[in-house]
Formats: sequence, structure tokens, C-alpha cells
Amino acid sequence: MSNIQSFFSENGYYLAKGVYDSSQLPGMQDDFDRIVRQLLASKENINARWGSQLTRELEDADSVVYHTHNVQCYSAIWLQALLNPDFLDVAEEILGSDVVLHHTKLFQKPPNQGAAFPIHQDWQYFPTLQDTMIAGMIHLTEATDHMGCIVCIQALITLAHNQARWVAERIGP
Repeated sequence: MSNIQSFFSENGYYLAKGVYDSSQLPGMQDDFDRIVRQLLASKENINARWGSQLTRELEDADSVVYHTHNVQCYSAIWLQALLNPDFLDVAEEILGSDVVLHHTKLFQKPPNQGAAFPIHQDWQYFPTLQDTMIAGMIHLTEATDHMGCIVCIQALITLAHNQARWVAERIGP
């Protein structure tokens, strides 16, 4: 078992740093911003704000989280980023060689206007047998506690793994 696979098995997450060369990041950031501008110009509602009781007291009524699905369809740069061998190598260490990019998304929280995202466990929304789905996130800028970075809570990760195992035992592989 590799170090990546071992860490993931024990902790339910893995943080890979330096996957992308620093020379790639400006182009990825520029195209990310272009995609958001394109989506905003379309006048489509791309605000993924939860807007629930969980977040009501944490955010202003005009807060936003811009998003879209299938980001690779908007940009060759982002298609290349998702197919980057170093990115896929990490995914393969965890999942094995049969990797499918199922649910690619773009999220942007604008400064001073970003909406809150309540603590949640994605397994409820995307249940899989044998833990065959993971989220691979690419942060282009620094993410801090103050800004609302991703937080891994071991008890929730363990709960999700136990739910997956419970379902797999009853349904089978």
C-alpha cells in the first residue's frame, strides 16, 4: 500500500501539494475568472448559496457562491488540468486505475461576498459502494479558516465510511 493510499485509508482524506507547476497557475486562474465572467454574462442563476437556516445568521442576504458543472466543457486549460498526470496519479493511488471524472465543478466565493457552506458530508448526496468516489479539489488561491476553507472532521469522515460499508454489506459489491 502506498503512503497516499495508507494515509487516505486511515484518515479519509489526503492533501496533495505541488500537483501543478507554479507556471500553470496563472493560466488556470485567468481561465477560471473568464469562465465566471462568461457565466455571469449569460444571466443564468449560477449562485449555489445554501440560503438555509444553517447559514442565515452567518452570511448576508446577497452572499454568493458562483458555480457550474463540467468545467472542462468551458476550457481546454481546465480539461488539461483535470487530466494532469500528477493529479490523476493521486486519484489512482486512492481509487485504482479506473478513474472517471464524474462531477467536475467550479466554485468561486467572491471576496467579502462569499456565502457560507455549512458543514456537510458529500456521501449523503453521492453514496457509492466500496468508497469508489472521492472529491479531488484544486485550490488556486490560499484558503484560510477566515475565508471558509475546507475542514476535515474525522468523526464525519468515519461516519461516512461506516455508512458506505453498512450499505455495501447489505447490497453487495
